[in-house]
Amino acid sequence: MAEKTDKPVLLVRNIEVPEINKAAVHLAPKEYQFAIQLIAGIALPENQKYTVQVRNGNVEFNSDDKKTSVFEENGKIISSYNRFNQNLHEGRGTMKLPYIDTTDMGTVFVYLI
Repeated sequence: MAEKTDKPVLLVRNIEVPEINKAAVHLAPKEYQFAIQLIAGIALPENQKYTVQVRNGNVEFNSDDKKTSVFEENGKIISSYNRFNQNLHEGRGTMKLPYIDTTDMGTVFVYLI
């Protein structure tokens, strides 16, 4: 608990070995594997080819070739979608990451590029 004082004192102390050993469990990288299956993008903002990027921290997965399909009716574009059918994680194997567990990973971002 902090004490109110007009003249605070800086103290430097050694951390005890048992405390270091307790913390070491949380500092060791663990192996994780992402499983990402990308099927399609629908109701896209424009009729163009897109790539999808999935990121978590410094781990990044990108879809292969840009793809697009267009639905036309009487010469007018009524809808466009991208069909990918890819497993973005293939060939990546497991990765050693500095997270305690999956709840510690934070947000997974999905970008449409």
